[in-house]
Amino acid sequence: IRENFTPESFSLVICNPPYYAAGTGRTSLSQESLRARHLTADGIKSFVEGAAYCVKNKGRIVFIYPAERLMELLYSFYEKSIEPKTMQFIYAYPESSHVSKLVLIEAIKNGGVGLTILPPCYIYAHKGGPYSAAIALMYRP
Repeated sequence: IRENFTPESFSLVICNPPYYAAGTGRTSLSQESLRARHLTADGIKSFVEGAAYCVKNKGRIVFIYPAERLMELLYSFYEKSIEPKTMQFIYAYPESSHVSKLVLIEAIKNGGVGLTILPPCYIYAHKGGPYSAAIALMYRP
């Protein structure tokens, strides 16, 4: 990151980092696929450091990350003075609402305290069904 970008050069950084810890999940023979799916030894920390380096003071940082690993992400944010502002848990469909697989977080670099939890977002209207209205709207031309 530091070789390609100057510090604080963006007002928004969006990150969809690898979800799996090194040595877990389905492995791939392709190095490119392996890097896309698996974190390095420093885990999420290097992605948060990169985002903190690139985003301007009071700039926005958006991460999508596995809900089961939320605390790891929040701790990394805390270490870099990144304050979560909006959080939304993502579910496959309404009937699966007992377990969220993903969380979408918008944070502000040096943003101060204050967090809003949004209502759940469902990818599908129901099991085996079409996209939910919210997701269909995102794909609308």
